[in-house]
Amino acid sequence: MPDTAPCPLCGREVPHEYHADTDGHRYRCDESCGGFWTDGAPTAFAGLTDEQRRQLIVANRNLNHYWCSRRYDDASIASLLRDHGTVAAVAREYGLDGARVECAGGCDGDSPLYLVVADCTRYTLRLHHRDRPYDRVRSECVWLDTLRASGVGVPDTVRAADGRAIVEIPDALDDGRRHAVVRTWVDAAPLQLIPGEGKDGCLYERVGEAIGRMHAASELFCPPEWFQTPRRGLSAVTRAMEEVGDVHGAPMSRLVPTLTMLSHEYPDVGLIHGDLTGLNVLDGSDGVCIVDWGGLRWGYFAADIALLFADEVAEGLREAFAAGYERVRPLPALSAETIDLFSAACAAGLI
Repeated sequence: MPDTAPCPLCGREVPHEYHADTDGHRYRCDESCGGFWTDGAPTAFAGLTDEQRRQLIVANRNLNHYWCSRRYDDASIASLLRDHGTVAAVAREYGLDGARVECAGGCDGDSPLYLVVADCTRYTLRLHHRDRPYDRVRSECVWLDTLRASGVGVPDTVRAADGRAIVEIPDALDDGRRHAVVRTWVDAAPLQLIPGEGKDGCLYERVGEAIGRMHAASELFCPPEWFQTPRRGLSAVTRAMEEVGDVHGAPMSRLVPTLTMLSHEYPDVGLIHGDLTGLNVLDGSDGVCIVDWGGLRWGYFAADIALLFADEVAEGLREAFAAGYERVRPLPALSAETIDLFSAACAAGLI
């Protein structure tokens, strides 16, 4: 049964549940810190400074904003604070000494995104996972530069004081290095957070045209030899299906035949976003902007569209999306069954 207990972050008396099966405490500090779990009774909360508490509260509320909930223990608290210190060091490489740094939202704990505010100007700073190679990060930067040159709305990469697009910083956890990229802040609303009355055919025509331009740019792109992204073409999907067998259920058995058909009807694969949801497509005064490129890979254009349709674009507005997309290139034929299949395959990491 729920009772109340002091929130470990702000001290307010809030609804609390203890789950003996996992030795977990759940706190619902809705008016201040948001909802979160703790693993047993972490001791790290007791030693936090006021600034460290503020950092954790901002990070947690952003996670809640994206319907995510974190379970804290001493190790995860230490990791969050360590990453925050690393980000502050990166900001100094850009001449942003004394900038305010806080979590910018999203659910990617391995490659967290931060908001950096300096002299009333906002930036995003992505601290990439310690296992992500330099060439993978560089490939994302080159691809976004290519898209900007093609008229696709994407965040602009900011250069460090010495001209670098990617800053390498010692990893506080071990002797390795981590890579960070700073980009301009996009003052726009994610499609998923736009009120229903604002979601009309004109909006989705603009979205369709932006996605069409993105895919068209991929068809013309000649990557340098070092360019590095995962590949999800027909052969890669076939191998993955052989490895997973029936783990993903009977509907997945239709995946390879469907992709084979698409491969004959349309260009096989190109660079795709890989996580094209209503949270990663924004609309603002400067038009449509596509953000959060951590899932960049070679894959099926139809996979991008199917995922966006399943997540965000209602059936009655898909014709408007198609009209915008087809101003640029032909739209892959996607039945309702194919949309469900592709979105499930994306969730399973197969395409």
